[in-house]
Amino acid sequence: MCKQTQTMQADACPGAAAAVEDWDLMFDAVKARLRAAVTSGDPSNAMAGTVLECVGALDLLHQMLEQQRSRI
Repeated sequence: MCKQTQTMQADACPGAAAAVEDWDLMFDAVKARLRAAVTSGDPSNAMAGTVLECVGALDLLHQMLEQQRSRI
């Protein structure tokens, strides 16, 4: 398991090249892009409900990450 630090470096945990602080930006960007994809005004978007469900799950995951960071 990777050692948790405020700024995880690639050498501390393979695959964790982004600093933890950048995760907020990444979460927000992904959620915004998903919301935009399904709220573009196209009423025939059959995946809208599923995509918005995923955005809700990402919101929850993001909140859990923030709570975990506040404990460190």
